[in-house]
Amino acid sequence: MEAVAYDETFGLLAELALGLAGFGGVAAAFGGRERAFRATELIRLRAVFFSGGIVLACALCVQTLLAIEALADSAVQVAGGLAILGQLATSATNLRTAFQRADDPDSSSERWALQLSVFYTVTVLILSVVCIATGQAWTLIGASTIQLLFGLWMFTRILTRPN
Repeated sequence: MEAVAYDETFGLLAELALGLAGFGGVAAAFGGRERAFRATELIRLRAVFFSGGIVLACALCVQTLLAIEALADSAVQVAGGLAILGQLATSATNLRTAFQRADDPDSSSERWALQLSVFYTVTVLILSVVCIATGQAWTLIGASTIQLLFGLWMFTRILTRPN
């Protein structure tokens, strides 16, 4: 895959990430809910913003490095490292809090959803490690796609869950 194709692909991922963050903001501001969010809602809202933010940061990293004419494989590897750092920083606190709050009486979290979140986190981390090791863009694109799908799932859960 040429550097130009990387640029277009990661440009599209950046646009999708901004759209996801925008929808999360609209849901937070105009969702017709009370102003005080419950713990479970805050966890989901953070997951929406973090998912979009990590994808946006990786896409902008690739585009910036390609703009300064870095090697395409190196640009993807650096962005893969950024994805790992972002995923570890956000998921460590978010997942821990989610598991702690799952047993609260007003929580609408189910164990299967939390286990799926752990699976998503591990999958993104594995794809990002493979990206660093091989420099293959498809692994970072796959990790970014999974990130966006997870963010959309959390957005859907914000809108459809009772609390």
